Amino acid sequence: MTDATHSTPLSPDFVAGLTTGEGCFDLQFRRDVRRERNGSPIYYGWKAQYVVSLHVKDLELIKKLVEVFQCGTVHTPLSGDARFSIQDIENLFHVVVPFFREYRLYGNKQKDFELWAEAIEILYQNKTQKTHRGSRGFVRKVWQKEPFRRLLELHKLMVSYKSTRPQGYKWIKEAERFVETLED
Repeated sequence: MTDATHSTPLSPDFVAGLTTGEGCFDLQFRRDVRRERNGSPIYYGWKAQYVVSLHVKDLELIKKLVEVFQCGTVHTPLSGDARFSIQDIENLFHVVVPFFREYRLYGNKQKDFELWAEAIEILYQNKTQKTHRGSRGFVRKVWQKEPFRRLLELHKLMVSYKSTRPQGYKWIKEAERFVETLED
């Protein structure tokens, strides 16, 4: 790459095309064990992210995505990939969703995005609405049944748009059990 190529910003349409081919709109129900705490408490929760992953030889291109979105992080895991991701719900809601509403994706990636964007709206609306302070002083999120159930539905609908190595399915049965304990 020449210096001129390094300094040329990415066009939004290019980013939409890159995302169509190499991007992922990820929604997972996750289990987190806090081993550093007494008793190693276990927490479950929803995690969403926007990811673009390329071969590490395209690291400079990946770094330019931070300039486009003005947020996100770049990682180079041991797998030989260069990975850009945005995981913060504020940035997903205020930056990523509006960007891809304006600069449309193609084919199944657009359908996947629309489901994911609905999930982001639910997560954003429920990020701090209700919390409960437990007996040990920890604050936990209190979900209502309908938004949590809709996230499960969206997660299932998104499966058909994912690769053969889907993420986030390991704890879905736990989420299905959990939703039945919630109040309407």
